Amino acid sequence: MKIKKLLEFTGWAVAVAGTSFLLSFANSEQNKTVCKDIIIQLHQGDYALVSENEILGKLTKNYGNLQGKPIHKIPFRNIESEIMKISALSRADVFATPSGYVKISAVERMPLIKIFNHQNKNFYLDKEGNIFTTQTSHSARVLIANGNISLEPRAGTNIYHFPDSVIGIKQVRAIAYVAQHISNNKTLNALISQIFVNHRNEIELIPLIANHVIILGDTSNLTEKFENLLIFYKRMGNLNQLNRYETINLKYKNQIVCTKNTIYGN
Repeated sequence: MKIKKLLEFTGWAVAVAGTSFLLSFANSEQNKTVCKDIIIQLHQGDYALVSENEILGKLTKNYGNLQGKPIHKIPFRNIESEIMKISALSRADVFATPSGYVKISAVERMPLIKIFNHQNKNFYLDKEGNIFTTQTSHSARVLIANGNISLEPRAGTNIYHFPDSVIGIKQVRAIAYVAQHISNNKTLNALISQIFVNHRNEIELIPLIANHVIILGDTSNLTEKFENLLIFYKRMGNLNQLNRYETINLKYKNQIVCTKNTIYGN
């Protein structure tokens, strides 16, 4: 029995020693490995909002040229944090491959709407409410919102994480709510090109077709308002009929109040 226990202990000790040797050898080999090159894998959606050069530029500016640098001296987590300062990215992973390449895998945000505030400062929102900006050379063809919008954009923040007391935050949340409804409906998405906030803080919509303004007012009963709008459009039948109206007012429950364009008379 004692001999058996001794053999078991000896086997365990040999296994531990072997594992320690392999780990030591692996660490030694890793310490010898230098960065051969940088590989950037950018996962883009429908819009190219970030370029590989933008990521590489931020990396080089803060950490210099990584080529030839020992892998174990590269601060991967710090580089990830720096790259994530590009607010149009939702995720960034930085790691070394066994063959000595530094790989950057980054994912772009999907824009829901582009907002211009009353000072003409522009920013994007994604469906989760994240605020982000892009370089001037990159732009997404998405729904636009403008007018009497007072929120000062802070890239890298989220509209649902601010207290209600922040100036303009409730207004932008309402815009995002309307934009979500439009985005989720193929017909509305094809019809509506712009959200406008007027001087009374009412929400108006500008359609791609016809020369009229759709007045939503606030976001109450929004699903019902959009259903009524689509029924109204269907009943009108053609563009000439729609052009007879200057405004289509959906503010009132179970009602559509239209104002005729003066050039058509009564």
